[in-house]
Amino acid sequence: MAQVTKPLTIVYWNANGIIRDKNILPEFLEEYNVDILLINETHLTNNKRFTLKNYTIYRSDGPRAPHGGTAIAIKSTIHHKHVPTPAFINIEATFIEIPVNNSNLLIGSIYCSPNLQLLNRDLDLLVSMSRTFIHAGDFNAKNMSWNSSLTTAR
Repeated sequence: MAQVTKPLTIVYWNANGIIRDKNILPEFLEEYNVDILLINETHLTNNKRFTLKNYTIYRSDGPRAPHGGTAIAIKSTIHHKHVPTPAFINIEATFIEIPVNNSNLLIGSIYCSPNLQLLNRDLDLLVSMSRTFIHAGDFNAKNMSWNSSLTTAR
């Protein structure tokens, strides 16, 4: 697999329903020259098709579809491979791997429902998948110092 030789623009987006914004998303991706888009709360189900021109899409619709769900959109010209999601208990995730600096960089889109406990086992598994990784997502952690109306144990 060919190495990535230029800086990448990686964007995280909590979509809260990706279909609603499907018409404006291509314009955003082009304007900001987004190479990789990490998406969660896609709210997709098996019967909903989602594509983006010039991007390869990987998605995990999650066990409670149409709630939750994660996806990654990567420019089709970037060398990468899809990485199967391990057996998390309460985390939903989608992963890809790209070659960078003579090693592989794992990139993940992560979601944990506020209705489920964030488990140490899931977090340990998440960080043990690779020595080099970028994970972005919504763990539904709340803290009043982050301008939230409440603070949670997460």
